Amino acid sequence: MPSRLINEIKLGPVGYQLWEADKEGLPDLRSDLKPDTEAYFAWLATLPSFRFVGKEGHFTARKETRQRGDIYWYAYRRQGKQLSTYLGTTDKLTVAHLESTAQHLAVTCTAQPKKKTVRRRPVQRAVLQSRIADKDKVIEQLQAENQRLKEELTAVKVENAKLRVANRERQY
Repeated sequence: MPSRLINEIKLGPVGYQLWEADKEGLPDLRSDLKPDTEAYFAWLATLPSFRFVGKEGHFTARKETRQRGDIYWYAYRRQGKQLSTYLGTTDKLTVAHLESTAQHLAVTCTAQPKKKTVRRRPVQRAVLQSRIADKDKVIEQLQAENQRLKEELTAVKVENAKLRVANRERQY
Protein backbone atom coordinates (compact mmCIF):
# COMPACT_ATOMS: atom_id res chain seq x y z
CA MET A 1 0.00 0.00 0.00
CA PRO A 2 1.44 3.40 -0.92
CA SER A 3 2.43 5.71 1.89
CA ARG A 4 0.41 8.83 2.61
CA LEU A 5 1.29 11.86 0.55
CA ILE A 6 3.20 14.40 2.60
CA ASN A 7 3.38 17.10 -0.07
CA GLU A 8 0.20 19.05 0.41
CA ILE A 9 -1.41 22.35 -0.42
CA LYS A 10 -4.27 22.98 1.95
CA LEU A 11 -6.46 25.78 3.11
CA GLY A 12 -5.61 26.73 6.67
CA PRO A 13 -6.88 29.42 9.02
CA VAL A 14 -4.56 32.03 7.45
CA GLY A 15 -4.86 31.00 3.80
CA TYR A 16 -3.25 28.28 1.76
CA GLN A 17 -0.37 26.45 3.41
CA LEU A 18 2.30 24.39 1.65
CA TRP A 19 3.52 21.22 3.37
CA GLU A 20 6.29 18.84 2.38
CA ALA A 21 8.22 15.95 3.90
CA ASP A 22 11.31 16.84 5.91
CA LYS A 23 14.44 14.65 6.14
CA GLU A 24 12.71 12.21 8.51
CA GLY A 25 9.62 12.00 6.29
CA LEU A 26 7.45 14.07 8.60
CA PRO A 27 5.28 16.96 7.35
CA ASP A 28 6.93 20.35 7.51
CA LEU A 29 5.22 23.68 6.87
CA ARG A 30 6.93 25.68 4.13
CA SER A 31 6.33 29.19 5.43
CA ASP A 32 8.94 30.58 2.99
CA LEU A 33 6.69 29.76 0.01
CA LYS A 34 3.62 31.74 -0.96
CA PRO A 35 1.07 30.42 -3.48
CA ASP A 36 1.24 31.60 -7.09
CA THR A 37 4.82 32.90 -6.85
CA GLU A 38 7.85 31.87 -8.91
CA ALA A 39 9.26 29.94 -5.94
CA TYR A 40 5.91 28.14 -5.58
CA PHE A 41 5.96 26.97 -9.23
CA ALA A 42 9.63 25.93 -8.88
CA TRP A 43 8.69 23.90 -5.77
CA LEU A 44 5.80 22.23 -7.63
CA ALA A 45 8.15 21.29 -10.49
CA THR A 46 10.25 19.25 -8.05
CA LEU A 47 7.29 17.20 -6.77
CA PRO A 48 6.05 13.92 -8.29
CA SER A 49 2.63 14.38 -6.68
CA PHE A 50 0.77 16.36 -4.05
CA ARG A 51 -2.57 16.53 -2.30
CA PHE A 52 -4.78 19.59 -2.56
CA VAL A 53 -7.40 20.42 0.08
CA GLY A 54 -9.40 23.57 -0.59
CA LYS A 55 -12.70 25.24 0.26
CA GLU A 56 -14.66 23.34 -2.36
CA GLY A 57 -13.05 19.90 -2.25
CA HIS A 58 -9.88 17.84 -2.45
CA PHE A 59 -7.89 15.66 -4.85
CA THR A 60 -4.49 14.12 -5.46
CA ALA A 61 -2.42 15.59 -8.29
CA ARG A 62 0.14 13.47 -10.11
CA LYS A 63 2.80 14.51 -12.58
CA GLU A 64 2.73 12.29 -15.68
CA THR A 65 4.99 12.12 -18.71
CA ARG A 66 3.10 11.65 -21.95
CA GLN A 67 4.13 10.03 -25.22
CA ARG A 68 5.99 13.02 -26.66
CA GLY A 69 7.95 13.45 -23.43
CA ASP A 70 5.98 16.43 -22.17
CA ILE A 71 5.08 16.57 -18.48
CA TYR A 72 1.50 17.29 -17.42
CA TRP A 73 -0.43 17.21 -14.17
CA TYR A 74 -3.64 15.25 -13.63
CA ALA A 75 -6.04 15.42 -10.68
CA TYR A 76 -7.48 12.17 -9.26
CA ARG A 77 -10.27 11.52 -6.81
CA ARG A 78 -11.93 8.24 -5.91
CA GLN A 79 -15.65 8.04 -5.24
CA GLY A 80 -16.76 4.51 -6.01
CA LYS A 81 -14.72 4.71 -9.18
CA GLN A 82 -11.64 6.79 -9.83
CA LEU A 83 -12.26 10.13 -11.50
CA SER A 84 -9.54 12.17 -13.15
CA THR A 85 -9.19 15.48 -14.90
CA TYR A 86 -6.41 17.28 -16.71
CA LEU A 87 -4.71 20.08 -14.76
CA GLY A 88 -2.10 21.24 -17.27
CA THR A 89 1.56 22.06 -17.01
CA THR A 90 3.23 23.24 -13.80
CA ASP A 91 2.89 26.94 -14.69
CA LYS A 92 -0.93 26.54 -14.86
CA LEU A 93 -1.28 25.22 -11.28
CA THR A 94 -2.44 28.41 -9.62
CA VAL A 95 -4.47 28.11 -6.43
CA ALA A 96 -7.56 29.41 -8.25
CA HIS A 97 -7.19 26.69 -10.91
CA LEU A 98 -6.64 24.00 -8.26
CA GLU A 99 -9.70 25.24 -6.34
CA SER A 100 -11.91 25.16 -9.44
CA THR A 101 -10.69 21.64 -10.24
CA ALA A 102 -11.46 20.52 -6.68
CA GLN A 103 -14.95 21.98 -7.01
CA HIS A 104 -15.47 20.26 -10.39
CA LEU A 105 -14.40 16.87 -8.97
CA ALA A 106 -16.57 17.36 -5.87
CA VAL A 107 -19.63 18.12 -8.02
CA THR A 108 -18.87 15.15 -10.27
CA CYS A 109 -18.48 12.86 -7.25
CA THR A 110 -21.78 13.93 -5.72
CA ALA A 111 -23.52 13.50 -9.08
CA GLN A 112 -22.40 9.85 -9.26
CA PRO A 113 -25.30 7.55 -8.41
CA LYS A 114 -24.66 5.64 -5.24
CA LYS A 115 -24.71 1.92 -5.75
CA LYS A 116 -27.51 0.37 -3.77
CA THR A 117 -26.70 -2.96 -2.26
CA VAL A 118 -29.70 -5.20 -2.03
CA ARG A 119 -29.41 -7.70 0.73
CA ARG A 120 -30.63 -11.05 -0.37
CA ARG A 121 -32.69 -13.12 1.99
CA PRO A 122 -30.97 -16.29 3.08
CA VAL A 123 -32.19 -19.47 1.42
CA GLN A 124 -34.15 -21.74 3.73
CA ARG A 125 -32.75 -25.13 4.66
CA ALA A 126 -35.63 -27.08 3.03
CA VAL A 127 -35.03 -25.28 -0.28
CA LEU A 128 -31.34 -26.09 -0.15
CA GLN A 129 -32.06 -29.74 0.62
CA SER A 130 -34.47 -30.03 -2.32
CA ARG A 131 -31.85 -28.45 -4.61
CA ILE A 132 -29.28 -30.98 -3.39
CA ALA A 133 -31.76 -33.83 -3.99
CA ASP A 134 -32.37 -32.58 -7.55
CA LYS A 135 -28.63 -32.42 -8.20
CA ASP A 136 -28.22 -35.96 -6.77
CA LYS A 137 -30.89 -37.25 -9.21
CA VAL A 138 -29.06 -35.63 -12.12
CA ILE A 139 -25.78 -37.20 -10.95
CA GLU A 140 -27.42 -40.66 -10.73
CA GLN A 141 -28.84 -40.27 -14.25
CA LEU A 142 -25.46 -39.23 -15.62
CA GLN A 143 -23.72 -42.13 -13.88
CA ALA A 144 -26.29 -44.59 -15.32
CA GLU A 145 -25.78 -43.10 -18.80
CA ASN A 146 -22.01 -43.33 -18.33
CA GLN A 147 -22.30 -47.03 -17.35
CA ARG A 148 -24.53 -47.79 -20.37
CA LEU A 149 -22.05 -46.10 -22.71
CA LYS A 150 -19.16 -48.06 -21.19
CA GLU A 151 -21.03 -51.34 -21.76
CA GLU A 152 -21.86 -50.32 -25.33
CA LEU A 153 -18.23 -49.43 -25.94
CA THR A 154 -17.11 -52.80 -24.56
CA ALA A 155 -19.56 -54.60 -26.87
CA VAL A 156 -18.23 -52.65 -29.87
CA LYS A 157 -14.65 -53.50 -28.90
CA VAL A 158 -15.53 -57.21 -28.59
CA GLU A 159 -17.26 -57.15 -32.00
CA ASN A 160 -14.26 -55.34 -33.49
CA ALA A 161 -11.88 -57.94 -32.03
CA LYS A 162 -14.00 -60.80 -33.46
CA LEU A 163 -13.85 -59.21 -36.91
CA ARG A 164 -10.06 -58.88 -36.72
CA VAL A 165 -9.70 -62.55 -35.76
CA ALA A 166 -11.99 -63.54 -38.62
CA ASN A 167 -9.90 -61.48 -41.06
CA ARG A 168 -6.69 -63.14 -39.89
CA GLU A 169 -8.16 -66.63 -40.39
CA ARG A 170 -9.12 -65.78 -43.99
CA GLN A 171 -5.60 -64.62 -44.79
CA TYR A 172 -4.01 -68.04 -43.90
